[in-house]
Order: sequence, then C-alpha cells, then structure tokens
Amino acid sequence: MTPPEIDLESLRVFRFVRDYHRQHGMPPSQREIGTGTFMAPATVMQHVARLEAKGWLTREYKIPRSIRLSDLAPTDSQFDSLWDEFIALIDAQNASELD
Repeated sequence: MTPPEIDLESLRVFRFVRDYHRQHGMPPSQREIGTGTFMAPATVMQHVARLEAKGWLTREYKIPRSIRLSDLAPTDSQFDSLWDEFIALIDAQNASELD
C-alpha cells in the first residue's frame, strides 16, 4: 500500500473546515481551526497552505474567515475513501511494528 500524497494533519484540517462550514454556514477562523484540530495557529496555516497548493482550499489573504473549499476539493465519498486508505496504512504500520 502506497502512502497518500497528503498527510494526516492536513486531512484533519480539511475535514474541520468542511464540517465547520456545513454546521455554521460560514468558514472557520484560523483560531477555530487550531482549537478544533489541537494545532498551533502557525501549524494550521502550514496545512492550509498545503491544501491550497493541492487546490482543495482557497483563501483571501488578510481577510478574516476567507478559507473555503475550492471547486477541486474532493467530494465526501472521495475524502472518505482517502481517509480510510490513510487509516488502513497506519493500522498496517502499527501491526508490522508489533511483529
């Protein structure tokens, strides 16, 4: 099994932004993302930048609450498949360490 082209923390940030927007009807702030993912603000922005580079998120600099899903963001089923692949990879690595 090959590792996905994105890391688990970036997936957590993406999922938080997606779910927050659905629940509240507006994008989360940088602080809210950090609180919701247990990450420091600088770490949040590193992952937001990675997700922007992949084309999954967009934002307007110096505009609060401007982080949004882009048209290139994965659908729910695509994201769930990627998430499941990541968890399976982690489980396989943990199992091999126990052997």
